[in-house]
Amino acid sequence: MSTILKKTAAQPYVEVLYASAKSKRIVDDTSVDLSVIYEFLKFSQLRTFLENPLLDSSVKKKELKSLFQPYISKNILNFLFLLVDRSRLWLLETIIWEYAFKLFDVNKVILVKVISVVSLTSIQEAELVKTIRLMK
Repeated sequence: MSTILKKTAAQPYVEVLYASAKSKRIVDDTSVDLSVIYEFLKFSQLRTFLENPLLDSSVKKKELKSLFQPYISKNILNFLFLLVDRSRLWLLETIIWEYAFKLFDVNKVILVKVISVVSLTSIQEAELVKTIRLMK
């Protein structure tokens, strides 16, 4: 599935997750939990297991609980269960990235990638940072 379609499908989940975290004042904790999950998703066997449409949702929930319960909050574990129930685990990585981008937006963080043929001096780096900060 294309990246644009994944982002579009993930957006409502990101908004609900952010709104829930904000109302409970756990936005940063939620971000940490999602980072933990993202690290686990690097294992292709886990990704294959979670995205397998032939596995029963109760099996997926049991495995998610045993794997993540020691590391993430009950709130995020319940969110994972919601994704299982709606057969949306294939969106999990996109949701994690979009949540991070949502936080960048809320906190007015700008990501910048600088490519230079030659290494920048510390003075040039400082000037670049100053210029970027003025863009806000």
